[in-house]
Amino acid sequence: MRVVISKPYLLYREGKVRLVADVRAGDDAFSLWYEIDEEYGQYFVIERSDPFVVVLLPWAMMKGKSSKMK
Repeated sequence: MRVVISKPYLLYREGKVRLVADVRAGDDAFSLWYEIDEEYGQYFVIERSDPFVVVLLPWAMMKGKSSKMK
């Protein structure tokens, strides 16, 4: 299964900021995000996808394992 993580982007709303990346994995498509108070939003880095790789790794390992067991 091929997993594609889009370039991260920021969403501002109601005093919060989200670091968001859209993910496509096979037939699945979803968004992952981290949210913090807007005052700390300046510390988000949109040039790197590392936090999304970290959160996707266990999911991808489970999906890969279950598809091989079929």
